[in-house]
Amino acid sequence: MLVGEHGRIVALRHFKAIAIGVLALTLISLLALAAIGYMYIQQSRSLEMVQEKVDQLQQYANRLKDEKDILQAKWVVHELKNSPATEANAKKEPAEEVTSSPAPAPPTAPPADAKSVNKAQAKPGVQWQADISRFSAGYDSRSEMLKMQFRFHNRSKPRQTLNARVVAMFTSKKNPSPEFVVLPSVPIVAGVPTGSDGYDFSVNNYRTIELAMLVKNMSTAIETVTVYVFTQEAELLLTRDFTVDIQPATGAAPIAKPSQRAPVESAA
Repeated sequence: MLVGEHGRIVALRHFKAIAIGVLALTLISLLALAAIGYMYIQQSRSLEMVQEKVDQLQQYANRLKDEKDILQAKWVVHELKNSPATEANAKKEPAEEVTSSPAPAPPTAPPADAKSVNKAQAKPGVQWQADISRFSAGYDSRSEMLKMQFRFHNRSKPRQTLNARVVAMFTSKKNPSPEFVVLPSVPIVAGVPTGSDGYDFSVNNYRTIELAMLVKNMSTAIETVTVYVFTQEAELLLTRDFTVDIQPATGAAPIAKPSQRAPVESAA
């Protein structure tokens, strides 16, 4: 009941029911907002994963394109060497050398070293730091794939995009040969990677790295995985050892150096 003008009493019917309805609508709205917020967070994470997968596939496509260009250049050189015109010119070269001498070529500047260029482009005042978490590794006997996954964190100060390169070495007390256990397959000097090659990636905050290699009839148990992280200038940034228990395939025979499968990656 409400008291109006001149002391008039106004009766408000069903006040309790209206209050309960308003309260129920408020609770439903809050629950709906919470559900929408949760869905938005999950969708954002999914978009980040898709974006980083796209970045990885783009890097892999660029690497294949570079390999294609190299093979095409080698093929062109091979065709030129074996062409009839080239052979005829090669026969005429001794006579031409007797009659005339070629003019000296003008001096050219030596090509810039790629490593020095990268160092010159490095951002001054940045302390490059990194960390690894959520590491896991295993062997799938059905697909004969040796797999590894971990989350890479960029701890650089101040925060800058880090272009890094990773190499993993799977070792065992029974078979310590690094040629069998390097992922991806890269040159090894004195038992460690050189850092000149590996799996390249870039990260701003963090990303999940997933690598896989085809290992047919793996016959050796793996006990330790050492992860090496290098900069693009082949400087060692981080080394971490992880204890694992990867058992070989049942009834497997000793194997040679395995073939390599292109690494794949997902992001969280």
